Formats: sequence, C-alpha cells, structure tokens
Amino acid sequence: MLGPVYKVSNMMMNLLPFALIIWGFQQMTWNTISAASVFTLRTWITEDTCGANRWADQCTSQEMCAKTPPADAFIRDCNSGLNNYPYDWDRNVQVTDLHKAEENWGTTGVAMVAVFSLFNVIWMALYLKNSGVLSYSFGTVGYHYKNVKALRNKTYKYFGYFLIMVLFGFLIFGINRIEAHEEGELTPAEEEAKKDQKSKMYTIYFNGVFQCLMGFMALLTTVPDTVEFGEKLMKLTVKSQPWQKSQSVMEKFQDALAAARAGDKRYLTEMTGCAESDVNEILADVTAIKYEISFFQKMINMILCKGGDEKDPRETEMTMNP
Repeated sequence: MLGPVYKVSNMMMNLLPFALIIWGFQQMTWNTISAASVFTLRTWITEDTCGANRWADQCTSQEMCAKTPPADAFIRDCNSGLNNYPYDWDRNVQVTDLHKAEENWGTTGVAMVAVFSLFNVIWMALYLKNSGVLSYSFGTVGYHYKNVKALRNKTYKYFGYFLIMVLFGFLIFGINRIEAHEEGELTPAEEEAKKDQKSKMYTIYFNGVFQCLMGFMALLTTVPDTVEFGEKLMKLTVKSQPWQKSQSVMEKFQDALAAARAGDKRYLTEMTGCAESDVNEILADVTAIKYEISFFQKMINMILCKGGDEKDPRETEMTMNP
C-alpha cells in the first residue's frame, strides 16, 4: 500500500544531487551579486548617501551648499570622542545595499539561474526516463539496478559533460562581470571598496563552482557494469529503505552475491528473504558482461605500443607440460 509513497521518497533521494547542483548555482549567483553591493559603513555613508562627492548636486540653496555635507558632519560629530559612545569609524563594519543587489539579480542573476536550471531539469528527465521508476516496483532488484544503470547511459553522460561546459561558460562570464570597470572615476574610498568586493566575490564564486563540480562528480563518476541480471532476478525484492540511495542498495546486493559464491549464503538470504535452496537459482540468473577495452584505453595502448586485442579468458587454451 505504501509502495508508491516509498518509490517517490526514494526517487527524491536519488534526485537530490541534481537539486543540490541547482541550489548551489543559485546560491553562488545570488551571493556573488550581493557581494558586489557590500560596503564598509563609512564608505556607504560618505559615498552613497549625502557626502562631499554628491552634496553639490543634492543641496537646494546656496546657504545649504555652503554647509558641511550631512554625511561628513555625521561622521565628525558621531565618533569615539563622545562620552559613552566609543565608536570608531575605521572599524570594518559592513553593510549590504539590498536594493542594488536585487536590481542586479533581476537583470542578470535570474536569467543565469533559469538557463542553468532548465538544462539540469532536462538532464534529470534523461535520468528518470532510463531509471526503474516506471518499469519496476520499489524495492525490487530491477528498480535499483535500473536507477544505477541510468547513470551510465551514454546520452545522460554526454549531456552531463555538456552541462559542465555550460558551467565553465558561466564561470568565464562571471569573471568578466566581476572584472568589469565602472563608468566614471572612482574616489579612493570607492576603489578600496571595489577591491574588497572583488575579493569577496571571487571567494564566493569559486567556492560555488567547486560545489557544483562536486555534484557533477557524484553524478558522472560511476563504475562500468560488470554483471547483468535475468528478468526473474530483476523482480526479486531486496531489503531496502526509502532513504537509501539505489547505488548503496546495489553495492550491498552485489556484495551479498559475492559472499554467496564464496560459500556464505546468509547475507543473500537475509537481504532477499529467500530460502537457502533458492540461492543457486539466484546465482544462475547473474551473468558476466564481456569485458571491453574503452576507447581511451585503446588510444593509450596504441601510444604505448601495447597489444590491443584482449581475448576472452573463457577461450584461453590451457596447455600442460608432458
């Protein structure tokens, strides 16, 4: 009765790395854009409110213009020299101009995240198409096996490599935006604030790219198939929980198969609930996939002048000395 609920819960666990890549990219983009709008409190008051650099355009009368700019007067009057108010304006107190950050997010960030998320949703759909979510019940060998096998699908892997290239493109675009020069001359305080912003932006940006790459590594670095299962075995139910990823379940199941071949059937019977008399039938439904050298390995062998022909060990003839 709870099978569909378990299946949905388990599939969410299997899809979690995809969601983490999208979430990591969104956080990386927003935090990088926010870092461009971070200023020290002194710089923000003097340069972005009503300091000397803006006061001539802000004052409304000659008498007002002759006065000390309000921002400078505020810093002058509100300082550590006052009783019971020991404030030092050189302290590194920082503020974020959220209005400016949200404007930049709306013009650049949303588009970047939307495009990257769309590509990830397509990649996720490729995984679901080849997974066992539509073809097998939750908890069967076939369900978990196809979930793992979907990670080895060529189309899925090539699209993942394409997404890494997209991430690299955004990396170049982000660096260009961080290094972009603002129009007009900057005051020394603004130049200092710009340097501080760049430092923060690069730290956040590269940290986010690294997190995304870690997610890609988890989804793309899978070991090749070595065995395949018959249809009868694919329908066999194995002990698993909704919060367990299919890769973990299949690793445990293949360890149980190896132990059974080595003579200890208890791991397999405990995991499947079958009788010891059924173990041999289960093992007979497992066949090895013929070993094939990868294209890259063939190229390496060719460069190193190694033999490229690999014989099937089952075809090797044994000779005995007379």
